[in-house]
Amino acid sequence: MTGEGQKPEDKRTSLLLVVDLYGAVMVAYLLVRCLGGGGLWVVELMSTIVHWLLLPAFLLIPIGLARRRWGTLALLLMCSTAFIVLFGGLFIPIFPDRDICDDQQFSTLRVMTYNISHGLAFPDRIVEVMETSGAEVIAIQELPDGMVPTIQEELGDLYPYQVFFGGGFSGIGLISRYPILEEEPFLLEGPRPYLMADLKVGSDIVTVIAAHPPVMIGPGGGSAPGAADMQTLAEMAVGEGRTIIMGDFNFTDQNQDYRVLARAGLIDAHRAAGWGFGSTYPRRGWTGGFRLPLVRIDHVFLAGEIYPQRVWVGRDGGSDHLPVLAILAW
Repeated sequence: MTGEGQKPEDKRTSLLLVVDLYGAVMVAYLLVRCLGGGGLWVVELMSTIVHWLLLPAFLLIPIGLARRRWGTLALLLMCSTAFIVLFGGLFIPIFPDRDICDDQQFSTLRVMTYNISHGLAFPDRIVEVMETSGAEVIAIQELPDGMVPTIQEELGDLYPYQVFFGGGFSGIGLISRYPILEEEPFLLEGPRPYLMADLKVGSDIVTVIAAHPPVMIGPGGGSAPGAADMQTLAEMAVGEGRTIIMGDFNFTDQNQDYRVLARAGLIDAHRAAGWGFGSTYPRRGWTGGFRLPLVRIDHVFLAGEIYPQRVWVGRDGGSDHLPVLAILAW
């Protein structure tokens, strides 16, 4: 060190040490995860944002090449390869099967799931997003009691079949253009209710489950009440025929609970027919300030020979979540 500050060579050395540390930490995380340590809360927390944690590796590879640090380069290449394996498929263009969409032998359904954030957004904006979405069935989470009369009054003509249960953070609802033949709110191990309904879509019966499980990521999350809910939901979905489970799940496609549903055979509509990260949260903070969504925790899962044709993130309605829409066919 001199009076003028750190020398250029010292700065380069410090930068390289930071790059080495980044690569070592990320590779250690990947190894622990691959060896079955995905249930550790630190690993789960990193998995939630692992797409953003791995991206810098692509930018740092030229540094390893320029400085001929082959160990550093090996770490960065492992990180970039992991990104491609985990997320590369999301950036391959998806083209809807026009034969299915246009074939009259197939039925189609447009659905939407939307966490309206327990009063954070203005009701008129929420209603406008739902009204202009084109969705035929909408699952709603964090539904305040005061919002129910607004939905009934403003959207009753467009969605004549409506069912609501609970209020506030546990409030959940389903509105539909198709008849709701039977509905059942139910609790599993967790504190928040789920809502299951059988819809008459043309000549077919489609079961829709609206879900909003609590956050299970963090210290004690794996043993918290509700930790086994996804296994039960998966078993229910597989045994119900054509089933759609949609809502704010509070986990990403890299977390343990997601893998429970995937192993049971449920299709993640976004993974099958979406593009990009599809981030839905956090759109804004409680102060109302704009934020760039970082993670995809709002999902549409399918079972029973329902095929996603297109999935996308919908318009901002003032909530801290963005809605997810999907066109489905069977």
